[in-house]
Amino acid sequence: WCREVRRRAIVGSMKGGYEGGPPPEMVEEKGLRWIDESTERENIKLVREQLGDELKGLPEDLSDDLQICRFLRGHGNKPVEAANFMSKAVAHRRACLEKESIKQVRATFAAATELDLNKLPNAQHFLEVLPMRNSDSCSTSGLPVVVAPTRLLDMEGFDSLDVTVQASLDEFLSAMLEMRSLVLHNLSHAQKRMVKVIDLRDLTQASISYLITEARPLVLKFRDAVSAIQDYYPEVIHQMIVFNAPKAFASLFSQISPVLNEHMQAKLKIIQLGSPFEELTPLLDARFVFSWLSQATVDIDYQDMNLPNGSLDYAVRWLEKGEVCKWALSVKSHDVKVRQCFIPDDGVMVQRDEVLVYSTQPYETSFEAASTGVLVLCIDNYYSWWFPKDVALTFS
Repeated sequence: WCREVRRRAIVGSMKGGYEGGPPPEMVEEKGLRWIDESTERENIKLVREQLGDELKGLPEDLSDDLQICRFLRGHGNKPVEAANFMSKAVAHRRACLEKESIKQVRATFAAATELDLNKLPNAQHFLEVLPMRNSDSCSTSGLPVVVAPTRLLDMEGFDSLDVTVQASLDEFLSAMLEMRSLVLHNLSHAQKRMVKVIDLRDLTQASISYLITEARPLVLKFRDAVSAIQDYYPEVIHQMIVFNAPKAFASLFSQISPVLNEHMQAKLKIIQLGSPFEELTPLLDARFVFSWLSQATVDIDYQDMNLPNGSLDYAVRWLEKGEVCKWALSVKSHDVKVRQCFIPDDGVMVQRDEVLVYSTQPYETSFEAASTGVLVLCIDNYYSWWFPKDVALTFS
C-alpha cells in the first residue's frame, strides 16, 4: 500500500501533481502542506537574504526553499528567529558533513525514499541493544513511522560493547538524523507536501525505574537527539506518540521535557497504559501494527508468560482473507482479561471482542478473517492491583 501511494506520488511529480489526483488516503493534514505561495514565499526570501553566503555549497536538503520553510513553521513563521536557528543548524550540519561515516550514509540515502536503520554505522551492534526498529509500512496518511519498543533497551548489552563502538553512539544518532533528512526531502519533493515522520515510543512492559536509573545514560542520549531534532532538523516530526505510558511516566518525562520547546510539546500525544488499542488505529495501518508488535514481542514465551499486576501485553497474527486462527488462553490463578481486535488491511473498520478468562476454565476460540489484516490479542492484567498472573497462550 505504501509503495503504491509513493509510486502514484512520484509518477505524479513528473506531471506536476499526483497521478489521477491525490489519493484519498493522503488527504492533506495540517502541517503537511506544500509551501504556501501567498503566505510563506516572502518569508522564505527574507530568511535566504539574511543567511546569504551561509547557504552556498550546501546540499539541497540543507538549503532549499522547503528546508527554509521547515524552519519557518518550526518558529512561528518569524523570519528573523527562523534565520537565527537555521544559521546554527547550518554550522552544526556542515561539521557533520565532514565526517567520513556521515558522507557514506548520505551517499547511501541520496535518492532513497525509505528509512533503513540497518545501513547506519555500527548498526549491527547498536540495534541489538537499542530499542530502535525498522517498520515494514507507514501511517494511514502515508507518512513514515519510526518505532521504539522501549522494553528492548538492553543497558547491560550496551555496556558489554567494545569501548570504541560505545564511543560511536553519537555518530550513529547523527547518521540517523541525516538519513531522515534525506529520505523526507526526497519524499516531500516527490509528493509535493512536507513529509514528516510519526515517532512512536512504545512503553509496554517498560520499567520506568530501570530507565531513570541503570539506563539513564542512554535515556539522556535520546533526549539530546530529540533536542537536536527540534534545533537542527525542525518539522521532521509530525507527531510523537508515547504508547502505554504508565503512571510513573511523569518521572521519566521530567528528565526529557526541559529540552522540548512549546512547538514540540504540542506534537506530543500520550496514550495512558490501559487505554483501548483503537486509539492508535486511525493513525497506523494494519501492516505497520503487525510489523511493530511482532518485533516488540519477539522474545515472549507465550506458553509460559508472566504478567505483573497492573500490566498488559500483546500477540499478533497476520491473516489473509478467509484464513482461520485458533487460539486458547489459560491462567493459573484468579483471572485475566483478553481482548481480540482485528484491523483490516484496508483500514476501514476495527472489530473488537473482550472476555474475562478464569483459572477454572481455559478459553478457546477461533477467528476467521473476512479480509486480509492483523489480529491483535491484548492479554490484560492492568486492572489487577495486587496479583501477577501466569498465563499460557497457544495458537493453532
